[in-house]
Amino acid sequence: MEKFFNSLSKPAKWIFVIGGFFYTAWFALAQGLSIDGQFVSVIAHLVIMTIGTALLVGAPLLVLLRKEEAAKMVFLFLIGYWVLVTAQNWLSSAEALTDTRNNDGLAVAAGIFAFLAGLGLAAIIVLVILEFLFKAKFLRFISFIIMLAVIVLGFIAGLLTAIYFGNRNAFWPTGMNLIIEWMILPIIICFGYLYFFGAPAKNKK
Repeated sequence: MEKFFNSLSKPAKWIFVIGGFFYTAWFALAQGLSIDGQFVSVIAHLVIMTIGTALLVGAPLLVLLRKEEAAKMVFLFLIGYWVLVTAQNWLSSAEALTDTRNNDGLAVAAGIFAFLAGLGLAAIIVLVILEFLFKAKFLRFISFIIMLAVIVLGFIAGLLTAIYFGNRNAFWPTGMNLIIEWMILPIIICFGYLYFFGAPAKNKK
């Protein structure tokens, strides 16, 4: 397993850099598409778009500029924010999608996978806290295994939900956003972790 992780680490830099720039462009576009005619809403979206785009582009850009420590700090901030927000979003989405009064079987199935992915992220949060408290480095290996499972579960949930919205003629931009947020972004984050921290060892002293 560790050899497999090490093999993933080799292309990690460029997958993270290219993926980071791609997601930054999508984030800016998605924010621009969500702007409506209300003055306060326009200002809020512009502020979020400006700050968010600057933070997102920061990590891959700093990597290219060989500012590794600064890039790592930005990445740690972003990954911490992503884990907390995404766990909440997946669990909330699962509750909405599994409402059989309003949704069909496809949405319910997507909701189940989203729920499992959300639980996986919640477990990672707990393991990270335990690793910090007890200096148990082997927990990082377990967290990474769970993250791989989360990627698979999120991929399935995103695919099913995108199909669900596509059947309702709502693929753009909702379905496309789900594909990127649930199916692509976790992979970018995983390779970013491998680049900055390397493959986690099963047993670390």
